[in-house]
Amino acid sequence: MAGIARRIWLTLRRRAYDAWMHDRFPRELRASDVFLVSYPKSGRNWVAYFLAHLIRSRIPSAPDELTLNNWPHILPVIDRMTGVDTIAIRRCRDRPDPRVFATHTPHTDLLPRIVYIARDPRDVAVSYFHYQQRTDPHPITDMNGFLDVFLADRLWVGGWQDHVMRWLEQTADPQRGLLVRYEDLRSDPQAGFTRIVEFIGLRSDPVAVESAIQASSFDAMRKVEDRFGVNDARGDDTVRFTRSGRAGEWRTQLEPHQIARIQDTCGDAMAELGYAHHDHPDSPAGPAVS
Repeated sequence: MAGIARRIWLTLRRRAYDAWMHDRFPRELRASDVFLVSYPKSGRNWVAYFLAHLIRSRIPSAPDELTLNNWPHILPVIDRMTGVDTIAIRRCRDRPDPRVFATHTPHTDLLPRIVYIARDPRDVAVSYFHYQQRTDPHPITDMNGFLDVFLADRLWVGGWQDHVMRWLEQTADPQRGLLVRYEDLRSDPQAGFTRIVEFIGLRSDPVAVESAIQASSFDAMRKVEDRFGVNDARGDDTVRFTRSGRAGEWRTQLEPHQIARIQDTCGDAMAELGYAHHDHPDSPAGPAVS
């Protein structure tokens, strides 16, 4: 009985602490802060890895060599807006403007400026399905079962369409948000990454941008993974974070009824972003990092 009472007390204390820190979270932000925002498996980590190459020279404590494990030392991941995240931002107090963070969080009005990275939900579903098989101790092993969860807003981050539509409201203000489609970024990385760098306000010359693009290419990231590994794989060296070099993979991995389910549920946001339905031949495609 005493053990149960203690667990209840610890839970209530943690909730009170998180509520207090959540109230303090906005006080740690600056007007110049930028958050990379995306739904999971939409390219956030890839863009963050690119930016880490540009930003690390401004941070004395940055690692000498970037890997797929240590880039968050340069661009901290802020997903919950609670105690741990408030402390993470506080640790960046001495960093120069603009500071850059990464998040998958559902929409919040707290973030001063955002770069929102959108990806075709059909490819998101395929990539997320494979990702949870690599990282979840009890993964969903069939796509139909995964779509039951993915399309019912039962993932921690909520549904893809709601995530996209709510964040798009902030990108409508060009001072507070920039929308970048993943497929466009892959097809023309020089133009896409230059837009991101200019929006953030980083002072980087074209040579440095090109060098960072090369360092964050699919082949380069795969070599880094081969050398250093990735923490969130389950110790199985047959699985990879850089799983696929293709976009439009949904065309070969999803059954027609599965494609229809995604399009029926996500159709409004797909139209807003310019993603054509399967019965149109001009859906965006190009190489991608899963």
